[in-house]
Amino acid sequence: MEGQKIFRSLKLRNFLSYGPDGVEIQLQPLNVIIGPNASGKSNLIEALRLLPAAPRSFSQPAFEQGGAGELIWKGTTNGKPTSLEVLVEYPGSSEDFTLRYRMAFAQEAQRFRLTEEEIHYWPDSPVQDRRQFVYKARNGKGKLTQVISPGEGAAKQVVERDVEVADDLSILNVVRDQVQQPELWHLDQTFSGIQFPQWDFSRRGLVRNPQRVDMPTTTLMENAGNVGLILNNYPQRIKQSIVEQLRQVY
Repeated sequence: MEGQKIFRSLKLRNFLSYGPDGVEIQLQPLNVIIGPNASGKSNLIEALRLLPAAPRSFSQPAFEQGGAGELIWKGTTNGKPTSLEVLVEYPGSSEDFTLRYRMAFAQEAQRFRLTEEEIHYWPDSPVQDRRQFVYKARNGKGKLTQVISPGEGAAKQVVERDVEVADDLSILNVVRDQVQQPELWHLDQTFSGIQFPQWDFSRRGLVRNPQRVDMPTTTLMENAGNVGLILNNYPQRIKQSIVEQLRQVY
């Protein structure tokens, strides 16, 4: 499928209705979720809601679900943690790479506790990078790596440092350095850009109101309050196509 792909795949294990065997879903630029009732569609969305929480805090989405325990598979876990793993496209200056982000969590005293977090290139690091991982942590104690160049003509070196992070926070919440840690910066920006639109088409809904000119014109707001401005930027042929499609529905 044509278009810009942001995620390659999503893998869940012991998360809500996805049990210890896990499930891996291959993703495209456009993905449509279809299935009967109780097939896991909503649970897949709940997993995606954790990603934009990484640059902030995992506590809020867990709280909204009634606690971290409500997100954990209720059956036998076979000793495997509740985990979420996503492959994220990482455009490079000369070629494109893929980053693997994995997190695992548990509930402790009704609180969300991040037990594992890993970030590395997938399937292998670029030749010029030579790192085994970008970041990995267990129970808040992690190691963060960085590739530096001592000087012109000198071989690049991999520097590793210890990092301690609160057990409800991701490293993406702590380190925001586009120059020194570009991989973390890319994940931060990608996850923060995930939106879950809540559109109100009622008589008083924002989509029916006059569009304020100071609203964004390139990115659709979650409440679709600027949909008129977005559509106004489309070429005339696309506008006509949208109108024709709507006439088939209404």
